[in-house]
Amino acid sequence: MLVPLEWLQEYAAVDWSAEELGDKLTAAGLKLENIHYFGIKTEPVVVGRILTISPHPAADRLVVCTVDIGTAAPLQVVTGAPNIAVGINVPTALPGAKLATLKEPVREITFRGVKSQGVLCAEDELGISDDHSGVMVLPPDLEPGADVTSLLKLGDAVLDIEIYPNRADCLSIIGLAREVAAIAGVPLKLPKVQMMESDPPAADYITVTVAAPDLCPRYCARVIRGVRIGRSPLWMERRLKAAGMRPINNVVDITNYVMLEMGQPLHAFDLHRLHDSRLIIRRAGPGEVIRTLDNQDRRLDEDMLVIADGREAVAVAGVMGGEKSEISPDTQEILLESATFAFASVRKTSRKLGLRTEASNRFEKGLDPHLAAAAADRAAALMAGLCGGQVAAGLIDVAEPLPRPQEIRLRPHRVNRLLGTSIAPAEMKEYLTGLGFAICAEQEDEWTVTVPTFRRDVTLEADLVEEVGRRYGYDRIPATIPGELSAPGNDSPRQARLEKVRQACMRAGLSETITYSFTTPRHFDKMRLLPEHPQRKALALKNPLSEDQSILRTTLAGNLLEALAKNAARQSTSVHLFEIGAVYLPREWPPEQQPEERTMLGAAMMGEPPGTSWAQKERRTDFYDLKEVYENVLAAFGIEAAVQVTKMTAEAGAAYPYMHPGRTAIVQKDVEVLGYFGEVHPLTAKAFDLPQPAFILELDLGSLIALEKKVPYMKPLPRYPAVFRDLALVVPDDFPAAEVEAALQRSGGEMLVGMQLFDVYQGPQVPSGHRSLAFTLTFRAEERTLTDDEVTAIVDRMVKDLAQKGLTLRI
Repeated sequence: MLVPLEWLQEYAAVDWSAEELGDKLTAAGLKLENIHYFGIKTEPVVVGRILTISPHPAADRLVVCTVDIGTAAPLQVVTGAPNIAVGINVPTALPGAKLATLKEPVREITFRGVKSQGVLCAEDELGISDDHSGVMVLPPDLEPGADVTSLLKLGDAVLDIEIYPNRADCLSIIGLAREVAAIAGVPLKLPKVQMMESDPPAADYITVTVAAPDLCPRYCARVIRGVRIGRSPLWMERRLKAAGMRPINNVVDITNYVMLEMGQPLHAFDLHRLHDSRLIIRRAGPGEVIRTLDNQDRRLDEDMLVIADGREAVAVAGVMGGEKSEISPDTQEILLESATFAFASVRKTSRKLGLRTEASNRFEKGLDPHLAAAAADRAAALMAGLCGGQVAAGLIDVAEPLPRPQEIRLRPHRVNRLLGTSIAPAEMKEYLTGLGFAICAEQEDEWTVTVPTFRRDVTLEADLVEEVGRRYGYDRIPATIPGELSAPGNDSPRQARLEKVRQACMRAGLSETITYSFTTPRHFDKMRLLPEHPQRKALALKNPLSEDQSILRTTLAGNLLEALAKNAARQSTSVHLFEIGAVYLPREWPPEQQPEERTMLGAAMMGEPPGTSWAQKERRTDFYDLKEVYENVLAAFGIEAAVQVTKMTAEAGAAYPYMHPGRTAIVQKDVEVLGYFGEVHPLTAKAFDLPQPAFILELDLGSLIALEKKVPYMKPLPRYPAVFRDLALVVPDDFPAAEVEAALQRSGGEMLVGMQLFDVYQGPQVPSGHRSLAFTLTFRAEERTLTDDEVTAIVDRMVKDLAQKGLTLRI
């Protein structure tokens, strides 16, 4: 924000230089970016009035002017400015003046035989702007010969201050002056509003209806009659230019001036151009179009707020006015708008339209609704004084109940404890009251502080502590070593368990990735989810950053597949990723409470398996590589036998339509589904532009952690030898090997200390629809050596138990 120093000093009387003031504001938490200067301080540059204009005898593009500069004899000046006219006042640089665009001082020169005794200056020559389209035209009431440097305050400092998003109160001259006055300990001088109202009342001219109070909590308006559109006084034009705004006419300039001064954007409508004498603040209709003041047609949508008359939209609320109701030279009656619009609505509208203005910048930060009426009164008073208007009686004010000032408990001893200071309570009061806070109740070491409504960023006791610290001066707070050295904290039980999962995945050769919790509905289409699929019921964000981050994810699969696609697009052919993250599942639909947040493990693989070396035979990632990841995770919790892996049924296929129906396993605990892993459906892989088969896994970590068993990390070496037996079983094709292992373990008892599947066979000697699974079984007792007879008895019992399940011994 550009802040002219002399304007700031009008409200906070300090004699600091621009550099000193910038340092003090920076120390108080407001960052000074740069110091500019309004024009160049040079002389002699005086007001010159054009008396005559005649063509140059030897140059078609030049004219010869006689200029009154307040001396006995007029000056003769040659110029090529296109906007020169008899009777106008222009800055006239006399010999000796140094201009911004000239390397040498001005001197008398001859243009093709005609003497020129000075320069008629454009704005760029005075260093005010880059405009060289014509001479700078000064107000007509200035006397020839007056010093332009003094009139325009050329060379005055302009501070460029970065205003942080939480300090919307400082997006104004008065807001910054309040900070300066508090720092300097001087009173804040606010402009006096003196306004005479006259009948008939404003309500007789216009009716205001707020049809969208959620987007417009307050709408104030005033009517000013009999205005004369013209040029603003020099002091106002100068301040607007110094603050980076272009003067237009007295009415529009006043709205911009008050916005810069108070921080409240205003808009002026030509009252006669509003149809049916009414204004409606409403949402835009679908496809509604408005031509804005920049002469662009803007297509609106139903999420945008507009100001409309009885026929059509006349302004985009909080962003820009419409061309059809703009102020023109013939305007005589004005409707002055001063409103509060929902900051999220203005931000969204501004971004969609690609239109960012000084007004939208302020509305986006969130404005104090109490400011609207005061700004309307200030602007109306200026219009009455500078435009010759009469203010109609009464303020039109359509508002929801205004927010009451917030009250926060503050403990002085806690202020000193947090800051490491010994500030006296009386000094704290002085700091807070200087910033607009009020101490409304005091008890022993506890105050109740009323927060001014313009400080929306102060909501906690810690915020008040920060305000005291800012005013005290961070540079005055001594650097101290903490009195107690805290020991490094340990992981929480949950963090420790998640770290187990992380290590298990990394041992399998996977790299961790972190994707956004926000995702796009387009993933659901690529994943072939039907409209009624539960995973499509995702919570939508009211104000998303983009369409790609517009909903909360209900699965990790979409983001992981997107990550594979991005790697493939960058010619990374072998990718192995995992992610530990949350998914958000609505508890009911439509949602009325916070969603259920589940911690999930997702993994995705494509290309060569992890850890492949040149010495190994080339192969591609398959189902069993992902199964290894799954087994590592279960082993980390010691729950290999607690869950089952089954083939994907038709019902499960409907739940996971993005998975290959014949190459996907479902992870279950009894009837509860805990996850899945397998190959991605070819249609889904094609939709994500994956060049080769991909495999993904998704497990509910919360449910797996609940099954966790303590995993023994150390045990004594066995004292007695083991006995080994091989066992080949004929098993139906649809009977999982994991269930065979579980049945063997249950039947073998504690003597069975290990088993290893070493052969899978299908062919002759094995019935159709069956396969042979061969296991090496390891038996051992901790207190003695087992005999062959004991082991044979155990194996016979196991074979008998397995026969009851339809599993027979292969002979």
